[in-house]
Amino acid sequence: MINKLFIITVILTSNVFISRAQLGVQVGALFVPGEAFLTSPENGMSYSDPLSGTLRYTAGISYGYRITTHLVVRPELNWLHKMWEDWDYGFGDVKMSINYLELPLQLVFTSKGNEGIMIGGGPAILYGIGGKFKDVSSGNEYPYKFNEPDGEKALTLGVNVMLGYRFKRAFFSLNYNRGLTNRDEHPDNFFLNHGNESHVALRVGYMFLK
Repeated sequence: MINKLFIITVILTSNVFISRAQLGVQVGALFVPGEAFLTSPENGMSYSDPLSGTLRYTAGISYGYRITTHLVVRPELNWLHKMWEDWDYGFGDVKMSINYLELPLQLVFTSKGNEGIMIGGGPAILYGIGGKFKDVSSGNEYPYKFNEPDGEKALTLGVNVMLGYRFKRAFFSLNYNRGLTNRDEHPDNFFLNHGNESHVALRVGYMFLK
């Protein structure tokens, strides 16, 4: 009897979550503002010529749970590919690319329920996977590793804000993510430069369930 009640409870709960679920996929362009990753040594004492953030890409999935007509709790799992690039007299054309997993948890307001203007925000987790520093001129590559003694830790806690528009199933959004922990306090040191400080993403997506 208890087993039957448990099964019925699970089925009813699942139906509620499915009926209110909004499953979606999204892709977009990713931009890193500012400069980072100083490169060439001068007199063996310091580094110069920071790399500039460039336009790259992101992709992810989302799950939305409707709590009112206009409000949805929406966690996401996004893959971020960030890159910095510049011409350096010591190395030539150099690039730094880093991959992250982003897990934002947003409370999203949609003006007309399933369509209209979207405004949202909430906490976010950024987890570094790995990357590489590449000297394009010579083809040499050096791995970028997280959790080194003097480097960036893999886990960063931050905040995410979003503004967009939804056309029932399709949508687009502009997101800004800002890291609050695991900050680079010594930007003059190459080994302490971080890639987790902030980024802007312009995404388009599609919702499979209302």
